[in-house]
Amino acid sequence: MALSLLLALAIGPEVGTSGQAPLVGQAAAPWIFGPVQFLLFYFSPWISAIFFPVIFILTLAFLPWINAFIGDRMTRVLIAILSGTILILLIGFMFKEQVTL
Repeated sequence: MALSLLLALAIGPEVGTSGQAPLVGQAAAPWIFGPVQFLLFYFSPWISAIFFPVIFILTLAFLPWINAFIGDRMTRVLIAILSGTILILLIGFMFKEQVTL
C-alpha cells in the first residue's frame, strides 16, 4: 500500500486530452451485456433494458411453482425456450457488428 501511495504521489495524472487518441466508432459492452445491447439496437430502452430482463428473471424465480402448476414436461419446454432465446441473442450480438443497417 505504501508503494502505491508513493507511486501515486510521484506520477501525477495527465490533464487534458491527447491529440493522438484514436476515434471510437462504436463502443461494445462486455459479452454478458451483449443480449441487452442487441435488444437496444432494435427496441426502445424501456422494453429491451427493463421489461425483457425483468420478465426473464421473474420466470426463473417462479420456475418451481410453474413446474408444480403445468407439469414437468412443459417446464422442460419452458427452460428450452428461455435457453434458446439467450443463445439466439448471444449469436445475434456476435454477428451484429458485421451487419450494417
